[in-house]
Amino acid sequence: MNGLRGAVADYLTVRRTLGFQLAGAGLLLEQFVDFAEAAHTDAITTELAVRWATLPSGGSPSWHAQRLSVVRCFARWLQAFDPAVEVPPVDLLPAHTGRRATPYLYSDTDVTAMMAAAGRLRSPLAAGRPEDKTFIGLMFATRLRRGEAPPPCNSGPIPAPGHAARLPQGAVIMPSTPTQIPYPTNDSTASSA
Repeated sequence: MNGLRGAVADYLTVRRTLGFQLAGAGLLLEQFVDFAEAAHTDAITTELAVRWATLPSGGSPSWHAQRLSVVRCFARWLQAFDPAVEVPPVDLLPAHTGRRATPYLYSDTDVTAMMAAAGRLRSPLAAGRPEDKTFIGLMFATRLRRGEAPPPCNSGPIPAPGHAARLPQGAVIMPSTPTQIPYPTNDSTASSA
């Protein structure tokens, strides 16, 4: 039964060379090979893949679908070398069996109240920083979800003019004090700030 185990090793080597980590998938594929060896087969069939993917019997449908997906990707790759390999259909074990929760949409009043509350925070780590209010406003204005927003940047003091700042990739620069920006006017007698 070395053929299937060797094919899994080749598959993981190729995919990892392409930049995929496949840590979890590698473990699952090793378990699938153990299951196939216990069944005394070296051939990937849809029936074998489904029997393995639906273990344990009390597992969630999304877990079963994830397990089958790992075998499906491997089988699709292996089928290029062995046309006898069966690739399980995509819709065989659907992952999404329930409805998603309805998202809560904040109103302008809700956001204004959150920004005001952020200004009153009294935490030892964040004592009502202006960045908190700015961050909430940025998320609301751009419709970013909390997980999509870049992490706040706390890179220390602002460097002197002419010196480069080292910031992490994707950092958002928010001034710690309000900045006044001069507004251009058509009045030639207006003084610039």
